[in-house]
Amino acid sequence: MKILMLGGEVPYPPHGGSRMRVFQFIRALSQRHDLTLLAYAYDDEREHINALRQWCHVETVHWREPRVLAQMRASSAFVSRIAFVRALLDREPFVAQYFRDARMMARLSALLHDKSFAVLHVEDSAMISVVPADVRVPIVLSLQNVEYWRATRTPARSIGDRLERDKLTRFEGRAFQRAAACCATSTLEAGQVSRLAPNARVQVVANGVDTCAFVPSGDKANEPTIVFTGTLSYAPNADGSVWFVRAVLPLIRNQVPDVHLQIVGREPPAQVRALADEHIQVTGDVPDVAPYLQRAWIAVVPICEGGGTRLKILEALASALPVVSTSIGAEGLHVKPDENILLADDAQSFAHQVIRVLRDVTLRAALGNAGRALVEREYDWRGITRTLEQVYGSVMRDTRTVMRDT
Repeated sequence: MKILMLGGEVPYPPHGGSRMRVFQFIRALSQRHDLTLLAYAYDDEREHINALRQWCHVETVHWREPRVLAQMRASSAFVSRIAFVRALLDREPFVAQYFRDARMMARLSALLHDKSFAVLHVEDSAMISVVPADVRVPIVLSLQNVEYWRATRTPARSIGDRLERDKLTRFEGRAFQRAAACCATSTLEAGQVSRLAPNARVQVVANGVDTCAFVPSGDKANEPTIVFTGTLSYAPNADGSVWFVRAVLPLIRNQVPDVHLQIVGREPPAQVRALADEHIQVTGDVPDVAPYLQRAWIAVVPICEGGGTRLKILEALASALPVVSTSIGAEGLHVKPDENILLADDAQSFAHQVIRVLRDVTLRAALGNAGRALVEREYDWRGITRTLEQVYGSVMRDTRTVMRDT
């Protein structure tokens, strides 16, 4: 099967949940299909593009900031305000304006015209903005987040926020309707797609983990060590780490004074870097998070808002590492509280659960073993990719039936 995958970035190196998901699909699909990736490139990414070519053909368009967004940061307050109003009045939400580009539309149209692709896999709803209206190849829309749903869960602080949320809702509704099939990462998010677009076909294609790369280890740190992993330029991760250090960690230290915390992830903002001290390490980008998970005693996921890929939990579970998470942090995963994960939603409860795990080696082993069994059973990338291939097959069969009937 010839597949064209359209994405907002080159998914290499596969750091962070968004890149990891796309990379794992590419690696698995390439074993059985002829795959072409068309994506935006930022700065000089020749090395990353060449690395991906061992699995697929790669076409790129250099991302160019839309003029209106550049003007919004202009030194002139007048120019900035006019640009902001212009962006608000645009039919599409900011996220779609960010990716909308005539050069990308032309390259995509040329590829669809010149090559006989069976499926157009669009990664993220915002990229629908560059797909021609008359495309004849069935679209499979892969949703790492259902953005309109995430936006409605955050209070609108201004008229601009409300306008943006309304535009995002209409935009994603049209995107879901255009697709031959939508792939959501959980039954919860699949339900939100159906709520906005009742006639859309929705299939759960969950997130996964490389169970060969993330494995248990008996080589633990000597001192009680907590780890939090995630891309820290993503606001919910940054906010969660700040909340944990300020509200939860002092309660833990009252009972476990020698506890250490490692905050592991790329692009930590200033407020996260400022958390570092002799017992808190903020690593920034690292080549591999697996060693940090293997050495830690427990992983925490103090996420209080937002959606996301939940890969940080799956990677910890695959490493047989006990996890304490908020309910929203583990949302959509088939986890069972008190069996393979511990959940808590306020500072006192969160600290209590962490302290339990740090003090009880038997509990740590039981949670770790149950977590590893769960990901082996339900979240290995190989099985998840087969589900995606079944979606491709179903939309192709439907397309052939429509063409035959017409």
